[in-house]
Amino acid sequence: MDVNRLRQENKIWGTKDIKFWSFLSMMLVHMKPTSILEVGSGRSTTFLADAAFENNAHIISIEENEEWQKYISDSLEIMCLPHKIITHIPLTKDGWYDVDQFSLKTKLFTQEFDLVFIDGPSGISNRNHEEGINRIVHACRAARMVVVDDTHHPAGLSIVKTIEAARDYSGKFTIDYKQRKWAKKIHEENRDLIIAEDNQSIILTNFSLAEIGHKFLNIV
Repeated sequence: MDVNRLRQENKIWGTKDIKFWSFLSMMLVHMKPTSILEVGSGRSTTFLADAAFENNAHIISIEENEEWQKYISDSLEIMCLPHKIITHIPLTKDGWYDVDQFSLKTKLFTQEFDLVFIDGPSGISNRNHEEGINRIVHACRAARMVVVDDTHHPAGLSIVKTIEAARDYSGKFTIDYKQRKWAKKIHEENRDLIIAEDNQSIILTNFSLAEIGHKFLNIV
C-alpha cells in the first residue's frame, strides 16, 4: 500500500489519541454490543471487530476505498479477528456512498444495530447528504449507543441533530480530542459526540478512567 500517496489524496489521516481508544475499549467491554455498524473503516475497526468476536456479535464496516479496505482486512486477519466484515461501497459523484448499495449490503431494513460508529465518508462536508443521513438515522433506530466523529464540523453535527430529532436519547456527550498528524508530534483539534440510550454512569466513569475531558450536550 502506498501510504504517502493515500495521504496526499486525503484518503487516510492521523489517528485519535490513546485516551479515546481507552474509553472506547472500556465502553465496548461494558456494553457488550450484539450488532455493530461502522461507517468508515480504520483503527476503530480493530476495536469493534474484537468486541464483535468476544460477544459473537454481527458486525459490518463500510469503506469507500478498496485499497484501504484490503489493508484493514489483512490487519484484522493477522490479529486473528473477523476480517471479512469490511464491505466496499464506492462514493457517487455527490460524495456519499451509493445509497442503494448501502441499504442492500447493510441489510438496512431488516437488520437492527446495537452500536453505530460513524466516521465516513472521507470528505466531511459530504456527510451532510440528505438521503445518506436518512439511511444513517434508520440504522440507528435500535442502537443503544451512537458515536459520531468530526462533530466540530457542521456536517458532522447535522447527522447528530437528525438522529436526535428521530429518537430521544437520555445521554449526550461531547469529547474534544487531539488527532495525531502522521508520525510527527503534531495534533489537530477534533470532536466526537456520543449519544446513548442509558449507561450514563458507566460512560462518566469511563471518561474519568481514560482522563477524557467531556461535557453534556443539549442539541438544538
